[in-house]
Amino acid sequence: MTKEPGFPRQPDFSQLEAVLCRETPERPVLFEFFLNARLYARANNNKPIPSDSTERLLYMANAMAFYGYDHVQAPCPMVFITSRPEMIETRSLNENRLIYDEESFCRFPWPDPDKIDYSSLDNVRGKLPGNMKLMFSGAGFLETVEDLLGYDNMCFMIYDDPELLRAVFHRVGELIVSHYAHALEHDTVGLIMANDDWGFNTQTLLPPDLLRELVLPAYKEVVRLSHQKGVPVVLHSCGCLDSVINDIVYDVGFDAWHSFQDNILPVEKAYEKWHKDIAILGGLDVDFLVNESHENIKKRAKAMLELTGCHGYALGSGNSIPEYIPDDHFFAMTSVALE
Repeated sequence: MTKEPGFPRQPDFSQLEAVLCRETPERPVLFEFFLNARLYARANNNKPIPSDSTERLLYMANAMAFYGYDHVQAPCPMVFITSRPEMIETRSLNENRLIYDEESFCRFPWPDPDKIDYSSLDNVRGKLPGNMKLMFSGAGFLETVEDLLGYDNMCFMIYDDPELLRAVFHRVGELIVSHYAHALEHDTVGLIMANDDWGFNTQTLLPPDLLRELVLPAYKEVVRLSHQKGVPVVLHSCGCLDSVINDIVYDVGFDAWHSFQDNILPVEKAYEKWHKDIAILGGLDVDFLVNESHENIKKRAKAMLELTGCHGYALGSGNSIPEYIPDDHFFAMTSVALE
């Protein structure tokens, strides 16, 4: 059994920053999008997660420091949909269709980024553990459009109502860019997380040309604004991205790539092919972390650190740490970077 870390080192965002710049940090770096409620509570003496946004962010930051991370996710405060049915086990991408014609588009209550409360980003200044910084995540662009239209309906609209489809993408894209621009005004933000799932096991959810036309320009603007502030941007996108990976790396200019599945592209192969052009984060498949032995998890984690020499690479899962990953399996992975 691997011992629970328990504040193994002081957080130092400059170590993760070195990875994002495709350099070699002074010591191995851990990276996760987010952990799970059980792990957050375990690091906070089993206290419930606070309702106040600032206290909640500090609660999560304390947990991330407890497990050896140099960053913490600042959850997205911009909400597009306020009336979604409760999810018990799963939900369809076709649920909750809210925009279906020009009238429904015009009357939709679009959020106003100027009226969103970003104060927690300032309130945590001087209170984060060590030299920790925030990783600010947003509402996924394509995911939001899917929520508003329903996936099947979005696909039908490509042919049945392309003008409305483009209007929805344009409006959501404007809001997404403005949302990130507001976050970049706060110096506690050290990293932007563009979290937006674009594909499934074999291909992208939209034809590549439509992704290039409707989705990528907004993210290119987010990258431009972030780089003006000296803030790197990581893309978290699930699915097979083979058809747009050159756009991701060379056109949009993301600094790092996160979310890997062994059945699509094992992280070892992704690193060997792309690490000279984009930093690689995480990559130990969630299914692998659930089902493999403690020993095999440590073995693969060590092999990744040896393969990469930590140059442009941070160790972590292929996606996140959901509650069905046993805690001891999580510790087996992180312990390799903390030895």
